[in-house]
Amino acid sequence: MTVLDDEVSLVGAGGQARIIPFGAQVLQWTPAGEDPVLWVSRRADLSGNGPVRGGIPICLPWFGAGPEGSVRPSHGFARTSTWERIGTDAPGAARALVLRLTHDGTAGDAFPHRFRAELRVALTDDLVVTLRVTNRDAHAFTFEEALHTYLAVGDVKDTTVDGLEGTAYLDKVRGDGRWRTQNGEVSFVGATDRIHRCDSTLVVHDPRNCRDIVIDRDSSANVVVWNPWAEGAANLADVAPHDWEHFVCVEAANVGDDAVELRPGEDHEMMVVLHVDPMV
Repeated sequence: MTVLDDEVSLVGAGGQARIIPFGAQVLQWTPAGEDPVLWVSRRADLSGNGPVRGGIPICLPWFGAGPEGSVRPSHGFARTSTWERIGTDAPGAARALVLRLTHDGTAGDAFPHRFRAELRVALTDDLVVTLRVTNRDAHAFTFEEALHTYLAVGDVKDTTVDGLEGTAYLDKVRGDGRWRTQNGEVSFVGATDRIHRCDSTLVVHDPRNCRDIVIDRDSSANVVVWNPWAEGAANLADVAPHDWEHFVCVEAANVGDDAVELRPGEDHEMMVVLHVDPMV
């Protein structure tokens, strides 16, 4: 048995999508007449014993090792938990799906706070992914989140990202904790791991596939841009040689100093809309 045994397919004007309850992870979005927009590793672990490399993993309730750099597993437990399927909008060829994760953290837990998370995936003319987190506890807490989107590109070395010009960013590769300012579009010439502060629309230019991937976000203070390059990918058992050339992660997020604080009963909703245009 693999995590694919429970996958759900959505079909609509926006093409076709596949989602698995394990991690509430979108594995595929293929617009009508297009190649797949999301990249999934051919070496992805589908056993349910670890995170699945590719698609749109959910980082929650912390990002990386958390604000203090000391919690495990990396990127939180949501992406290795099986979410409850709440339902689709219609039987058969559904166009929307809602999945739910309920956490009743206790003292000593890595995240000792009660919360409910719901992921809604919808196909309009685009792919719309919405993550809602609700504080079900009697006290306030702070959490981090990211929709860790792996975008399939023809060659990352030819790929650029517009919309981050002039934004402040932390360069995790340099690791010196300094905020820098992005000069021009983002291009890729080596390992890239940056957290930008940005509220604008992003466009990923993919000339090898002759298309632009447009990313709109709501309630996302940060954009994480990541590619491990050859050196980093060599340390990832679930990434085959040279496969790092064919994806780039552009992630909607609220992390670090921009983490979300919720009071009892409050909720926070972050949304990402992906759209594909032919390159002109």
